Amino acid sequence: MRERKRIVAAGLQRVGGVPGAAPCAGAWRGLPVRAATGLLLAGLVVCLFGPVGAHAADLRSVSERATILYDAPSLRAKKLHVVGQYYPVEVVVNIDNWVKVRDVSGELSWMEKKALSDKRTVIVTVALADVRQAPDEKSALVFQAREGVILELAEIGAGGWVKVQHRDGQSGYIPGRQVWGL
Repeated sequence: MRERKRIVAAGLQRVGGVPGAAPCAGAWRGLPVRAATGLLLAGLVVCLFGPVGAHAADLRSVSERATILYDAPSLRAKKLHVVGQYYPVEVVVNIDNWVKVRDVSGELSWMEKKALSDKRTVIVTVALADVRQAPDEKSALVFQAREGVILELAEIGAGGWVKVQHRDGQSGYIPGRQVWGL
């Protein structure tokens, strides 16, 4: 049988007969450099960003009637938008008296931390959403909400339905796919 020629990167030695393996101690001995590098990079990614799908979104709402969203964490920064009370946001970064938030459009901006509320709200993302008496498409219609209407989140139910309440007191169930803020 003819032996294949193997290329070993410059500066690396054969360790334990494995070409391209780094001469290091412990559990890494005999592990090819590419495999070790891949494991180290994967570990670094997990440390920096956490395991995929394991982070819980920090969803809140705006507590003040008119809150300015900025492009940087400073009152002197460029003013991007003004949002109203109960507007839902996802907190992405927390720095001193400022929070970086994501809104329904996916846009990132900064706001003062004091303008945040723990109250959970959702915003309707479809042209017209049907809010029903029970979590079922065939259930009686309680009311309809237009795109952009903010509803208080009462509970996240099974089967993708969400119990919501309008500010006038009416409550019911809406499919979670028709709102943002979950």
